[in-house]
Amino acid sequence: MENLNLIIVLLLLVVVVNAIFSAILFSRGLRNIFNILFGLISFGVAAWSIAISGFYSEALHSYTNWLAWTHSSALFIPLVFVYFSNVFPEKLIKGKLFYLITALPFLAILYYLFTDHAIVGKITGLEYEIGPGYIYYQIILIAYFLAGYCLLFLQYRKNKEPVRRQQIKYILIGSITASMLGMITDLIFPFLGIFNYTWLGPIFTVILVVSIFIAILRYHLFNIKVIITEFFSLIVLVILIVDAFSTGAENILILGIKSVALVIITIFLYFFIRGVYKTEKLAKELEVANKRQEDLLHLMNHDVKKPLSRDISIFASILDGSYGSLPPQMKDLVEEGFKLTRADTQKIIDFLNDANLKTGEVKYASLPFDLRRVVELAVQGMKKELMDAKVELKIQIESDKTYLVKGDEEKFSGHVLGNLLKNLTTYARAARAVLSLVERDGKILLSLKDSGIGITSDDMKNLFTKGGKGAKAVEINKEATGEGLYDAKMTTEVHGGKIWAESEGAGKGSTFFVELPAGEARLPVTQN
Repeated sequence: MENLNLIIVLLLLVVVVNAIFSAILFSRGLRNIFNILFGLISFGVAAWSIAISGFYSEALHSYTNWLAWTHSSALFIPLVFVYFSNVFPEKLIKGKLFYLITALPFLAILYYLFTDHAIVGKITGLEYEIGPGYIYYQIILIAYFLAGYCLLFLQYRKNKEPVRRQQIKYILIGSITASMLGMITDLIFPFLGIFNYTWLGPIFTVILVVSIFIAILRYHLFNIKVIITEFFSLIVLVILIVDAFSTGAENILILGIKSVALVIITIFLYFFIRGVYKTEKLAKELEVANKRQEDLLHLMNHDVKKPLSRDISIFASILDGSYGSLPPQMKDLVEEGFKLTRADTQKIIDFLNDANLKTGEVKYASLPFDLRRVVELAVQGMKKELMDAKVELKIQIESDKTYLVKGDEEKFSGHVLGNLLKNLTTYARAARAVLSLVERDGKILLSLKDSGIGITSDDMKNLFTKGGKGAKAVEINKEATGEGLYDAKMTTEVHGGKIWAESEGAGKGSTFFVELPAGEARLPVTQN
């Protein structure tokens, strides 16, 4: 009797595990046929375990025809397994006729199990007679499993994706192992008059469950974080429900308190699981979006920036006389094409730099350099543009002093100084400007003051934000992207500094400040 009680406990444990697993799969969405079919398999295993427990229980043994339920639920599992194998990962056999033909043998067996003793004969204790129709029951059950194996094998052959093939392989091995062991204890042994091991059939399904979870853990068949959350949440609920209903009817107050606590905890677990699910869903969507962004950046870098750079070289070769002198009108046209192409190329570069800064893919050198020399070279490089914009730039830097900072000289020059000087030629045309360097209190302060269009208080709020474009700036430069100063801000901050601007308002000029640590300040990024 003690052994029977242990068997019943083990079977009920299988019921709980499979019921929880079934509920988890159903919660993935009823629109997914795969979830529904696998949930039905778990439900069938749970029903099989309950029926065997009822058959072994002294109190429930004569309550109903438990053997009809055990055999029907055991046959239901391979039937659904056939349907599952047909649709995972893609449907092989289409049409309702397939489902009708495969379901007819099951319905016929179901009829004979509950109406006469053609399959299962007279019951004596925990043993029973094998009816003349039992051989047909065996043939149909084995045929279902063989059909499922064949369909999974065809799925494996047809699907060339490595991850899917591994998923199919794990499920195929797990299902074959579990079903073979179950058929030995619950199909062949009873036919030979051995009834002591029929309770092992549902327990062997643990092998199938483990195989599925291996596929989940290693190949993300489902979201394992969400599943684990749901699994343990349902276990908590089962424990609380059993505890609540185990309270005697005379303890009305305690029962009421436990019931209220159960409701509150159920609501909490519902929102908790929902939150985990949404978080994982957003993480997956973000992963897809990041992949698309990577593809776009690759496209812009290889299919947009490179051709534009090539065009700049062609224009430059024409302008420097490599192909002979140009008529005045053609020279003006080529210069305009050169200017516009270079501006478009710079926009692409700014966009790619911005994207790389955000993803952390940009690597910076961490070497000391003289900021005075870098400023002078940057101004020299923009000399033509400054002249074309009629900007009168005055440099106020002590010529014999070294302004040592540590970082990436090239990137600081291009992303910070380049953007500030480029803005000067755009928004301070025919204006005066002063660029100065001052070292004090362990900091080096670069300032660029101009008498240009100025900055309103509203525009100042968005000045260093991504895509931040002032209203007046857009009037002057309709192609402004707002990426330049954002790029300058990101680069300055990576160098351990800060950047800001001051202005008394529209038409009153502006001053841009860049403050950096002096001397051996360390750059908090990966050294190139």
